[in-house]
Amino acid sequence: MVGISQEQLYALTPRSFDNLLKGWRKKDEALMRERWEMHREVIVTLSRPHLKKAHQNKDKEKLYGLPWDKEIVKPKTIKTPENPAEFWVNIDQRVKD
Repeated sequence: MVGISQEQLYALTPRSFDNLLKGWRKKDEALMRERWEMHREVIVTLSRPHLKKAHQNKDKEKLYGLPWDKEIVKPKTIKTPENPAEFWVNIDQRVKD
């Protein structure tokens, strides 16, 4: 991991290390998706003039589909309870699911 010293690494709790790791993976996945989106844009732009007329006006998602094009993103709602201990138990249960 770049950007974290050895002292900071050893000072992390297991939970904070897990959060750091999840954030790193999320960033890495977002970067990978961005690169694939740019790749798709280049491929679709370069191939449009060579397609039949019926296919030239199709969306880029239909011409060059990626696995996450059909993902349905569900908004996450977490109710904050009055008791902070109950809040963290709820978070831990959601992470396990």
